[in-house]
Amino acid sequence: MKNFRDSLWVYALETLLAFGLMLTGVLCWGLSFLPPMEGNYWGLIALSTPLVLTANGLLLLLVLWHRRWILVLFPITALMFNTDYIFSMLQFGGVGGGQFDLKVGTLNVANFDWKNQMEETIDEVGDIVTREKLDVFCMQEFTNNGGQMKLDSVAGRLREYLPNIVYETGQAIMSRYPIIDHEYVRFPSSGNDYLRADIDYEGDTIRVFSVHFQTTGVSSLKARYETDSAQKIPLEELLREVEHNNRLRATQVNEIRGKIDSTTYPVLVLGDFNDTPSSYTYRYVKGGMKDAFREAGEGFGSTFRGFRGVLRIDYIFCSPIFDVKKFRRLHDNVSDHLMITADLYLKGAKHLKPKPWVKPRRRKAAPAPEPIRKDTLETIFQPDSGTVMNKPR
Repeated sequence: MKNFRDSLWVYALETLLAFGLMLTGVLCWGLSFLPPMEGNYWGLIALSTPLVLTANGLLLLLVLWHRRWILVLFPITALMFNTDYIFSMLQFGGVGGGQFDLKVGTLNVANFDWKNQMEETIDEVGDIVTREKLDVFCMQEFTNNGGQMKLDSVAGRLREYLPNIVYETGQAIMSRYPIIDHEYVRFPSSGNDYLRADIDYEGDTIRVFSVHFQTTGVSSLKARYETDSAQKIPLEELLREVEHNNRLRATQVNEIRGKIDSTTYPVLVLGDFNDTPSSYTYRYVKGGMKDAFREAGEGFGSTFRGFRGVLRIDYIFCSPIFDVKKFRRLHDNVSDHLMITADLYLKGAKHLKPKPWVKPRRRKAAPAPEPIRKDTLETIFQPDSGTVMNKPR
């Protein structure tokens, strides 16, 4: 009788645990659709999705081991609700390639100061662009780091690899094809931003967004506490900081979504989202677009070296009119982020015969273009003349 009661208690506790983890898993899925402005700390629950799903996976193995067949339904339910997240982090097989029109890439360059060797890092990034034969390349944190880096000089050196470039403090887009229009926006109450460029691809206009959404604030908070005292960050302050930045990021996401919805051009959105695939940020920006990693990626999708390399926060999204032929994560050690690239085929494009890729000659120093005027957002480099043209507002 005692053994029966003990077994009953164990079974009851296992049932309660399985039911609780299932509810938490379903809650994580549901809250990822909810804007962070709608509830306190709800966004943080969605961010816990990896831990919750790991717990459900372990529980599934446990109940299978103990042959608790009914309890198997609980963790399976939690996992099934979150299949979108799972396949946004794990892909097997990948697409082998094929005919494509554009090879695009993005990298948070971390001020070119990841290894405290700015000049060498700039050269390495240029070498990667040439090696990968990129047609469009977006850079975030393209920032004047304490006055050490002259942005126009950096742009001049990188123009050696891709001739057309637009940039402002924080963002840069380089293109093999002409850039016919662009817009730079610094988000309100934030140091983050986005840069839009319209690219003329053989008679078709493609609208490219390079985005850098609000950070979580954890790194800056940690740095402040390490400087001011030896104390650890109080949990309440940490949660408050993350929640505040979640809400700020959501307003930025809403702005980008509005820009995407208002255009009739094929759209590419590349950059550092500072958020995971379990977030409102990911779901809302993606909308009906394709996630290049989900379409043609392989393996574990992490893109950030910090936090033990488990975070995926950099993305390439594209309109459904594109077919993603290949997706890669590059492990060159030039930033705390990985560069990611995608080979894209534009369905229904004019498909004029593209110009052959010509590897440019390396030279010791490329002439720097004239500095960008700070009083206009309509500055476009003209590669043929090597000058800067300021379009009238």
